[in-house]
Amino acid sequence: MDLGRIPLFALAMDRMAWLDRRQQVLADNIANADTPKFQPSDVKPFEAERALGPGGIGTLMPVATSPMHLAGARPLGGSAAIAVEHSRNPDETTPSGNAVVLEEQMMKVAETQADYQMATSLYRKYMDMLKLAIGRGGA
Repeated sequence: MDLGRIPLFALAMDRMAWLDRRQQVLADNIANADTPKFQPSDVKPFEAERALGPGGIGTLMPVATSPMHLAGARPLGGSAAIAVEHSRNPDETTPSGNAVVLEEQMMKVAETQADYQMATSLYRKYMDMLKLAIGRGGA
């Protein structure tokens, strides 16, 4: 069973992919904290509305498991590429031109880690709910 075809699971997987990419970008920022003229980057914010809209994963609708069920309003699409943007803050630039603020980057890393833990917890709950619905869930 391809869970990526179920919009709720696809949204959770897209969120986890976004968080993974953000963690990579933040790690790159921290690794280059002493590189002259390095400008830190961050990913564009994840917007569930955009992921669900046109070009996103579709609408959150039940999956038709019987020919008697009504068809969905929109077909499922792939998730959009995760865009990275440079953040510029000239007030906090070192004399070498580096604009990485380690405290800010570490706060973003901690926030990303907490969001990832929440997303994996929700994904696990969705899986438990699905198992329960098909009769394989435990008490």
